[in-house]
Amino acid sequence: MKTVKVKVYEYAELNDEAKEKARQWLLEGGMDYQWAWEGINNDSESVGLKITEMDPQGQGRSDGRFIGSAIETALKIVKEHGKTCETYKTAKAYLEAVKALGEEPEDGWSVSEEARLEDLEDEFLRGILSDYRINARKEMEYVESEEYMAETMEANGYTFTKDGKRFG
Repeated sequence: MKTVKVKVYEYAELNDEAKEKARQWLLEGGMDYQWAWEGINNDSESVGLKITEMDPQGQGRSDGRFIGSAIETALKIVKEHGKTCETYKTAKAYLEAVKALGEEPEDGWSVSEEARLEDLEDEFLRGILSDYRINARKEMEYVESEEYMAETMEANGYTFTKDGKRFG
């Protein structure tokens, strides 16, 4: 039997080149994006939005639908999201546009008013899906940031050889 001694380093002890290699290792196999998606999905569903398709990396289209009504979703967002959040701003603008239409008359909306309300709902849906896509992209960028990766490697006690290869 042979005993080999290997000097190992924590991420913070590595030089810049070795840190880059360690980050590549984590990106290639150690990153778990599922929790980020679950957080966004759970948040959207809690306010009444079901996201069915999203590509946070690309400029592609997101798709989804309201679980209840658009107004219910907007009211929940205004109540539960902070005023600086883009979803809050989008929901608030939608509610103000609906309010500008006035109360629904007893004999119902006119065809043009009904069409305008549908247009507002469609605009709100596209806007809120875009807000969630942007939030997802920001979350992914954070997860891929040096700061987050360093925290992850240190919290998990990962060790590396001097050149940044994962040890253990």
